[in-house]
Amino acid sequence: MSQRHSPRPAQGQTDRLPLAGGLALRRGRAHLALGPSRHAFAGLLMARSAGAVVWIGAEAARDRLHAAGLRSFADPGRLVLAEAGDGAALLWALKAALRSGAAPLVVADLPDRPPAVDWADLGLAAATARPAPLGLVLAAHAPDGTGAPDSAWRLAPVPAPGPDMALAAGAGQPDPHWRLDRLHAPDGPPARWSAVGDAAGRVDLTPLPG
Repeated sequence: MSQRHSPRPAQGQTDRLPLAGGLALRRGRAHLALGPSRHAFAGLLMARSAGAVVWIGAEAARDRLHAAGLRSFADPGRLVLAEAGDGAALLWALKAALRSGAAPLVVADLPDRPPAVDWADLGLAAATARPAPLGLVLAAHAPDGTGAPDSAWRLAPVPAPGPDMALAAGAGQPDPHWRLDRLHAPDGPPARWSAVGDAAGRVDLTPLPG
């Protein structure tokens, strides 16, 4: 059975930020998103949050954020973009942004060779601020470090159907289709879903066999 979730900006401060289909991430914590569609994962959270989003990237990153690419999720004008000279400076900026509480969602886009992450340190920074923000670390692969994120996820694209199938269905641009893996979370075991979005920003989740 599939689950559908429509984006709703947060009404006041709650302890969780919705992701899709009843899944949510705890505020006041640091989380990890991996995989080739990790920027889309951040976009899903951005769509379900309100206010500014601090996005910190590395100056020398090959896969730098193209802000307009998030337009299908939320207004890119909400982004407060920052760049750090290296991985250590990026994590320092993430910690400072979380501790300040200036934005409800803070994203750190790690470079190809990510620095070691002290997850307890990031979690403490997020828990210190009021209202408590949510910290999200993006990485192509799991970084080294100490401790563990509050939750870890992987999002990857699922190939769209061939052009003949799309034409037969009367489709134009195919809806985005991902595979979402919950690698670790405090409120559920590892699991995976087929995630299909639509033009209105809704996401349909269908559980996949383990």
